[in-house]
Amino acid sequence: GRILANELDQLRTERLKFNLDRQGVQNTEVRMGDGGVIGKQMSQEFDRVLVDAPCSGEGLFLVDQPATYRHWTRKMVAKLTTVQKRLLRSGLLALKPSGVLVYSTCTLGFEENELVLDDVLAEWQDEITVAPIDLPVHDVLSGVTQVGDRKLRSDISRAWRILPTKTMEGFFVAKLVKRR
Repeated sequence: GRILANELDQLRTERLKFNLDRQGVQNTEVRMGDGGVIGKQMSQEFDRVLVDAPCSGEGLFLVDQPATYRHWTRKMVAKLTTVQKRLLRSGLLALKPSGVLVYSTCTLGFEENELVLDDVLAEWQDEITVAPIDLPVHDVLSGVTQVGDRKLRSDISRAWRILPTKTMEGFFVAKLVKRR
């Protein structure tokens, strides 16, 4: 298979190229650019898509280290959800029918996870389903299907919020399948 790896940040792009070269990976094309346009440029071209969205990083916060969360603001979260939705939409457009998209963040808040999924998936009606995840992982909470008074799609309960432990950072992951 072939892999297209896209990164917006130049330093991260160079690190990715270095690491792939160091590991002898030859089937990966690394691009630097806006992932939000790939879906229109490469509509229905991918069997699998990973949207590892930029996020506020709540899963990385350490209570005893204020530097890990000093940057966090509600305004930043609001800005990031716009980016996350744009990237998720692009990924779904790039996905072939019967393809699988994994949406992931290293944050724990509903705003950047379940609410992003619910907003974007509402645009796809029944074309996309949230599929069960079958991995041997502990400290997992199911995705929530209600935030305040807002009721979300029931299949979002299949997403996972993985709680931070001494051996793993916290993050959120959802497996989406495109029906047609």
